[in-house]
Amino acid sequence: MGPNLLASAIGIHKPFQNELLKKAVGQEKKSRIVSKKEWDTADRSSLFSNLTKEIGFPLVVKAPHQGSSIGVGIVQKRSLEDFSKKMSQCFFEHVLLAKDWQKLSKRQKKNQLDKILDLSEGIGFPLILNNEIVYHPKALMAKLDTHFLSEESAILASAQAEDFVLIEEFIEGKEFSMGIIQDENFKIFALPPTEIHSDSESFDFKSKYQTNTTKKRIPIDTSIENLQKIEEMGIRAYRDLGMNVICRIDGFLKENDEVIFHDPNTLPGMSPTSLIFKQMAEVGLNITQSISYFVRQSIAQRIREGKNHFKLKQLLERMNSDFENARFKDKKAVAVVFGENETEYALAQSQYNALSATEAYTPTCICAAKNGNFYVIPVNLMYKANIQDFGKAISAGIHPFVKSLIDKTSDIRSFYAGGVNFEVRRIEKGQLELQYDYIYWASSQEMNASK
Repeated sequence: MGPNLLASAIGIHKPFQNELLKKAVGQEKKSRIVSKKEWDTADRSSLFSNLTKEIGFPLVVKAPHQGSSIGVGIVQKRSLEDFSKKMSQCFFEHVLLAKDWQKLSKRQKKNQLDKILDLSEGIGFPLILNNEIVYHPKALMAKLDTHFLSEESAILASAQAEDFVLIEEFIEGKEFSMGIIQDENFKIFALPPTEIHSDSESFDFKSKYQTNTTKKRIPIDTSIENLQKIEEMGIRAYRDLGMNVICRIDGFLKENDEVIFHDPNTLPGMSPTSLIFKQMAEVGLNITQSISYFVRQSIAQRIREGKNHFKLKQLLERMNSDFENARFKDKKAVAVVFGENETEYALAQSQYNALSATEAYTPTCICAAKNGNFYVIPVNLMYKANIQDFGKAISAGIHPFVKSLIDKTSDIRSFYAGGVNFEVRRIEKGQLELQYDYIYWASSQEMNASK
């Protein structure tokens, strides 16, 4: 799924991305590469001082061939210790001292190793110790116990360690993430850029996938002119970096309205709460329809490149036939009814996604409002982070910039989702049983036949 080999190679090489983005959109971003050999032999205090003079402060330290913000740190203290820690993190190294290790109980040793081996904040497995690959925590603990009988320190390094680290200037501004797709004629479309707020120092792996510290706003809170500029620059970057099918480009909108892109990502997060699905929903596609798009467009892209042309063309024709047959399939209509509270909204989201993935049902979400009325809720409002964001989105209505993207992507939506109504519409409670075959009540978590 996703972009081809060339685009994927570019998508996992951050320094090369920077060079191509400079050519594509004319952006300037100060950066420098520090090799492992240079790091091991340098006067680190002088190196730190020279980097802050050359690039500025704070510094962003990046492992150059990683994704999901693994191996990314921000040096925000003028501290050699903090700088060295972030560099080691990006080289995927960890130093243990015998005096510290030997004070720990067996449980404490296990807990420390768990933290070191957790890829979201540590260096992952397998590891290298004394030029030997270690694959299991239990074996690592035993080898460390033996090692510290004669040595004062141990260097743990990932078997997938980096040979150099990318140092970049810290960009101040509104952080955003934007998906970019193409239609079957390979015309490129930007999805609504999502602004990311967070109390953490960076949009890292934990804040992306493991916590609720980040908040999202679609689109970015800025002028239409800035949104159009981000859209146009994103499409240019997608094209000139050789991207195709699906790409996520992250960036910053600075106070002076300058746009800085970084890290074009050829495999965006694919969990139900990932940004790409929220952005696809804004133009009318649910998760199942989005995945269908990713698969079908990937096949079309491979055919365009002349790879396994005959078999892939057969596969595309079969997939097209399946889509055509599905349009005439008699599915049962299900009303997914939820109240204005967090628990029921989350249950409705889950049930809607589950029913959408079946061949037997067509779900529609219905909000049982506190005022006693019932309202049909369109797909774009069912992918908000929580009930508060859902309420704000209803009050605000469709943003004019998002409306322009809805209009542009009408052919994609028509093929994968059919006719999509983006309006919130009132429906009488008595009409539920007449219009729907089943009703799922989030309040009781029961689905009953309406007739």
